[in-house]
Amino acid sequence: MKYAIRYDTTLFVREAIRAVYSTLFIAGVLVLVVILLFLQNFRGMLVPATTVPVTIIGAFIAMAGLGFTVNLMTLFA
Repeated sequence: MKYAIRYDTTLFVREAIRAVYSTLFIAGVLVLVVILLFLQNFRGMLVPATTVPVTIIGAFIAMAGLGFTVNLMTLFA
């Protein structure tokens, strides 16, 4: 018995996950810079700096619970 993989989707999924990580990092840095720019207070920036990652983690947990995949998430983006 012999099989052949005609179309390998792991390359696309791996690159999509890498793009999601980089986009989240860039967006987080930009959000913190804008908050610091408008509040002009480092202590005032600490609360959003700790709540934003918690919110993102919660959103990913909810998406995993609802059966979202990376392919579906990139379609929504």
